Amino acid sequence: MKKVVAMAFLLSCLSPVVLADEASVIKAAKGVMSKYADALVWVSAVSKTEVSGLGVILGSGNEQKVEVVGTVIDPSGLTVVSYTALDPMSAIGNISVQIGDNTQKIDPKSEFSDVKITLADGTEMDAKLVMKDIDLDLAFIMPEKSGDAKLPAFSCIPLDKGGKAEILDSIITLTRLGKLLDRQCSVALSRISAVVKKPRTFYCGGTDYEGTPVFTENGEILGISTIRKANSGDSAGMSLRGLQAVIVPAGDVMKIAKQAMETAAEDTEKEDENAVDKTADTTD
Repeated sequence: MKKVVAMAFLLSCLSPVVLADEASVIKAAKGVMSKYADALVWVSAVSKTEVSGLGVILGSGNEQKVEVVGTVIDPSGLTVVSYTALDPMSAIGNISVQIGDNTQKIDPKSEFSDVKITLADGTEMDAKLVMKDIDLDLAFIMPEKSGDAKLPAFSCIPLDKGGKAEILDSIITLTRLGKLLDRQCSVALSRISAVVKKPRTFYCGGTDYEGTPVFTENGEILGISTIRKANSGDSAGMSLRGLQAVIVPAGDVMKIAKQAMETAAEDTEKEDENAVDKTADTTD
């Protein structure tokens, strides 16, 4: 009886602490949503997938439009998405086929056209895929100017000051709902279930929103949610058993983002040079 009374007393003492912690996380989540909601955008593209193998094109799928949630991570408008969300065929990876004594790989590859970014206020602009990292499941989209029109000011989530988390820490995930629900920003709370250290750091948590930002319980950016895929030799062909939702730390995403911005700048410089050359040819 004494033990029961003691336990009840202990729980009564802990309850206010737990409630205070929960209230603190909820407050942080509301602050994150208020500050960064406009950095959540929709990215759309027309994809076409070819399946090749055995030295020939085995099939070409019809063009289809895909829409995924993206996170603007730089004032230039650079946006990161989950490559698996953009290209679901990439989840399958290389398919090995045994022909006699030889193993042949069938490789699905997708191309994208008519890429666009839709901002929170409904503004739509042309964009292009500038870089992808299949291993980290990241793709980077850069908006493009249309004629002399200026690009709008972008709300973004800087990744250069990322926080850290431990097992069972609370985390905050932002996403944007689909067109059916007026593309409203949505926030969710969950907890870190595992911290993976090898071959590199990943966080596992209760997030099913690929390409979206995840924050610590203090409101610091933790990383971007993606899909971790097994190597082609570790999964059974046309199977999704080798997929795991993970959070890529903000610093790792930023390293690839810097390369993407450099690539985008080089492409713009080449386009400007070509435009000058064409003008010169016309003048002559």
